[in-house]
Amino acid sequence: MQTETVFGSCTNTEPGPPVTSVDVQVSAMDMMTHWGRCSLTANYLAGYVAPSFANSDSARVEISIILDELIENAVKFCADVEEPVVVTVDNFGRAVRLQVSNLCREHHAEDLGRSIARVLTHDPEELFVEQVEEAATEDELASRLGFITLSMNEAVRLGARISRSSREGFYTVTVQVVIDRDDLGPEVPHSEEAPEC
Repeated sequence: MQTETVFGSCTNTEPGPPVTSVDVQVSAMDMMTHWGRCSLTANYLAGYVAPSFANSDSARVEISIILDELIENAVKFCADVEEPVVVTVDNFGRAVRLQVSNLCREHHAEDLGRSIARVLTHDPEELFVEQVEEAATEDELASRLGFITLSMNEAVRLGARISRSSREGFYTVTVQVVIDRDDLGPEVPHSEEAPEC
C-alpha cells in the first residue's frame, strides 16, 4: 500500500474554525467489553452538537446513527486494543464533519480502501441489493452494508484517509462523513454573551 491514500471527500480543510468542536479518545478494549458504549458515545457526541440546530432532535438522531456506525466499524477492526479510537465532531455551521480514526492491520486497511472506493464509484442502491444477496449466500453479513447505507443519503459525503503508521504492518484509518447543514435543519444563532454564574 502507498504511504497515504485518500478516498472521497476526506479533508481537514474548512473555511474558518468550527462553531462547535469536540474530540474524544475511547478505549477499543472498553468498547469491545461493553459494546453498548459505542452507541452511548455516539449519542453523547450527537447530543453535544445537536442544540446548534433548530430541529435538534432530528439532528441528534441523524448524527448519532452515523457516528455509531463509524465507531463500531473502527472498534471492530482496531488492531491494538491499547490504541485509542479517536472521534472528532466539528460543526462548521454549513456542514458537520464526523471523523473516526483507528489503527488497523494492512489487510484490513486494503479491504477498507477497496470497500470505500466501490461505494464511492457505484450506485448505492444496486450495491445494497448485491451485498444483501452476497451475504445470504455466504451466511454472514459483511460490514460493508453500513458504508453503502450511508452513501444512499444524498446529504452525506463519505471519505477515508489511510496512512502508513510508524509501526510496521499497521495503518491509521480515518473515516469521515460530512453532513450538509440543510439536511440537519437551520442553525440556531449563538449568543455572544456567557450566562451569568
